[in-house]
Amino acid sequence: MNSFKNIFFFTLFCVISYHTSYTQEKISFPYHLNYSTDILLLSGGISLALSYQYLNNSETIRYLSQNEILKLDRNQINSFDRSATNYWSTELEKTSDYIRDGLQTIPALLVIPVIENKSWNNLFTLGIMYIEGYLINSGLTNTTKLIVQRKRPYLYNTNISDDMRIELGAEEGSYKSFFSGHTSGSFYNAVFISKVFTDIYGKNTWTYLLWGISLSAASTTGYLRYKSGYHYPTDILVGAIVGSVAGYFVPVLHKSANNKLSVIIKPNNQYGIAYTF
Repeated sequence: MNSFKNIFFFTLFCVISYHTSYTQEKISFPYHLNYSTDILLLSGGISLALSYQYLNNSETIRYLSQNEILKLDRNQINSFDRSATNYWSTELEKTSDYIRDGLQTIPALLVIPVIENKSWNNLFTLGIMYIEGYLINSGLTNTTKLIVQRKRPYLYNTNISDDMRIELGAEEGSYKSFFSGHTSGSFYNAVFISKVFTDIYGKNTWTYLLWGISLSAASTTGYLRYKSGYHYPTDILVGAIVGSVAGYFVPVLHKSANNKLSVIIKPNNQYGIAYTF
């Protein structure tokens, strides 16, 4: 599995590096920072991060007693998610860590053409965009985990020894199944870098290949979280949607200087958000 992982990300690295070096012609940078848009996105991301910190310090996780853990019945789980309770693998769980971590490093390759062209303003813009999406995605993911406190599938797996289930049930992470942070983070990075490269270089064989490889890696991460017994299918589906939305729409909101995301304040304490094209 490790050799497969190395080949997988070496191929992805080669695709990005070759395409950025191959495309030498002057390309118009498509993104712009906008005061109102970026204030809203940054404040939203920071608010979610602070909400998580507050809940993490104040929210009490409802740990199960040893007797409650042993009485858990997989039939309590809805039929769509129930199959996840049949799996348990620390090896697959670690492999999902490797792929997620690999996808986290891929966006750093965006700086290659920027540094070559010494376009420092573009580098700053990309950095702000990435941070905004990262804060929103991670803040929403972590805050939801603390609020929902869904028990992980492996706690229902009777194929695991009673002692192991009791030991796992004493861990904080055993109550943070919904929704999958590995999946949301992986899809955020995969969609963000694919969308940015497509906007910069246009639709062509290389960008299609990048979309395919990066989304395959993100999907593999989600599948391994399922097969390792750490997440239900619904955890993974929601994580994929949240990460993809953050990774796609942050670049979209910065695509044109004419795009503007703003807050509308009306009489009688009515508030709203407007997006103009």
